[in-house]
Amino acid sequence: MRVLSSTMNAALERRIAQRSFLVSPTARNTGIVVTLGMLVFSSWMYLQTGDWVAMVFAVFSLGYGVFFFSITPRDRDS
Repeated sequence: MRVLSSTMNAALERRIAQRSFLVSPTARNTGIVVTLGMLVFSSWMYLQTGDWVAMVFAVFSLGYGVFFFSITPRDRDS
C-alpha cells in the first residue's frame, strides 16, 4: 500500500509541476499592483481605526503578493 501511495504522490507532483501557474506578464503585473493597493489601503485603514479586520485583510494581501511574485510569467508564444 505504501508503494502505491508514493507512486500516486509522484504522479500528482508531476502533474502539478506541468500545470504550474503560468499567466501573462500583464496579468501578473496587474495582480501585483492590485495587491499592493489592497495592502496600502488596509494598512492605512488599520492605522486610522485600529480595526482588527483591516489588519487581517492586510496580512492576506501580503499572501496574495507572495503568490503573484512567485508565479511565472508565460512566454508570449505559449
